[in-house]
Amino acid sequence: MNGPQGSFGAALRYSAAGQTSAAEAECRALLEHEPEHADALHLLGMILSGSARLEEGLPLLARSMALRPGNPGFAINLAHALGLAGRPREAVEALAPIAQAQPAFIPGRLKLGQLLRHEGRHQEARGHFEFVAQAEPRNRDAWMALGESALATGRPGEAMPLLERAVALTPNDPVAQEYLLYARLFDPMLEVKDLLASHSAWAHRFTPTRPRPSVVPKDPNARLNVAFLSPDFRRHSCAFFLEGILRYLDRGQVRVFGYSDTLRPDEDTKRLMGLCDEWRDVTGKSHADVAELIGADGIHIATDLAGHSAANRMPVFAVKPAPVQLSYLGYPATTGLDCFDGRIVDIHTDPPGYESHGSEPLIRLNRTFLAYAPPLDAPEPGLPPAEKNGFTTFGSFNNLSKLNDRVVALWAAILRDCADAHLLLKSHALADPDVCAGLLARFEAHGITADRLDLRGWCFEGSPLLPYQEMDVALDPFPYGGTTTTCEALWMGVPVVTLEGSRHSGRVGVSLLNAVGHSELVAADEKAYHSIALELAADGTRRSRMRNSLRPSMAASSLCDGVGLARELETLFRRLWQERCQQSD
Repeated sequence: MNGPQGSFGAALRYSAAGQTSAAEAECRALLEHEPEHADALHLLGMILSGSARLEEGLPLLARSMALRPGNPGFAINLAHALGLAGRPREAVEALAPIAQAQPAFIPGRLKLGQLLRHEGRHQEARGHFEFVAQAEPRNRDAWMALGESALATGRPGEAMPLLERAVALTPNDPVAQEYLLYARLFDPMLEVKDLLASHSAWAHRFTPTRPRPSVVPKDPNARLNVAFLSPDFRRHSCAFFLEGILRYLDRGQVRVFGYSDTLRPDEDTKRLMGLCDEWRDVTGKSHADVAELIGADGIHIATDLAGHSAANRMPVFAVKPAPVQLSYLGYPATTGLDCFDGRIVDIHTDPPGYESHGSEPLIRLNRTFLAYAPPLDAPEPGLPPAEKNGFTTFGSFNNLSKLNDRVVALWAAILRDCADAHLLLKSHALADPDVCAGLLARFEAHGITADRLDLRGWCFEGSPLLPYQEMDVALDPFPYGGTTTTCEALWMGVPVVTLEGSRHSGRVGVSLLNAVGHSELVAADEKAYHSIALELAADGTRRSRMRNSLRPSMAASSLCDGVGLARELETLFRRLWQERCQQSD
């Protein structure tokens, strides 16, 4: 440090070298003497925001922006931080004037497009991405953004060539290729062997080949340190299935570590943190540092809850920092890595013969592999809407990315053959009128007029389960079916029709429906799916009975048995640990 006044040059050098504590100290010392030093305010705001201290960093970024209102770099960074804080509208307001004043400022156009997309203004966002793609045809970020936008707005077929172009421009970028892996899960034509090949190719190319040295286990009866790594310790679908595990694991057998990469903590984060014995906020830490921390904590079993989804830690697991490593939840496919000792599934999601679908050994539980924790504020199912409407309302609240052309064609056929039936769709992307218009056109191409579709964006007032009161029968998309949406529908007394797929992502519904005793709602093929949907629509007495019985039967089933799942996992953890100890003898 260069004396009590600090030095901005020194702060920059420390920051560039990753020495954030020293950079923060230099900035603070400088601001003691020059409180309006815009660069120091901005750098300190960036440091704090990047270390999960957004509430401290945002005012500093705003102050620096007020001092230099035309600075494009300041505007982008402020907008980015506001986006991370879950304030997308303010982020757009901070950046839009700069982008309008400097339309050729490519980073600003890209960032504004991303913010608009997160705010649900997809058509506006797409305009910015297309501008950048035309101005800079080799800009990978523009093609990635266009692909992501196409996928999010229900155009998975259009998304693939855009994402492939982005990958071709930056073949050494693991993040771009990971998103392409994820996008391929929505492709109904992709064969399982190709899915495995692409995941294995990613792992071979982008993960280390040598594991770090780990402590050789000694005591097969030790209390086990079990770590769960996830970016979704928050209001997220994963949390509904993780909460029971954290709550009910026997602390005499297991010490629970939560390794959180959560960028936007919320009230659910606090609750989940309270269910862990130890909490490690690893947001912003390097993969090497996280691997080192796992070793320092003496973790016996590390469990990944992200796979190749955003903010994952595949490079951490690749170096095998824990003696036993498991893949579970968060990603409905193989990781492609050979560093996992197993992937936790069940007999319905991964029946015999599915061992060839992934790089990890399959560990089938003696029950459904999930335990759902219904939200405490869930409303009552209410009366079947057909009783007051006079027609059946089919519905799906899945992401539009799952609505490929085969799904749309089948759902349209069901509507054609069920007089007066309506289809209720709810998704974030449907808040955009242009997205709605595009989806309506796809159904109209199959003879379904707009008056038979009810398209809605997300409503953030009241329980998110409330709209299920307006649905008679839920339709599960394919080949990537629902999980949380299926559980929500069943909890609200709505029967769910699902198609028995040929890979894990298309078979979760099979597991859930078998768990609640309704395997008759599982269709072997699209013809059977069509028939089951029409039979439900024609039988109001049956639907009414299910409206009243589904919630209590689900509550009594293995699907809501967090205690039972915790006992199975404890047994599994102990068995795997004892086997590992035997290997080290």
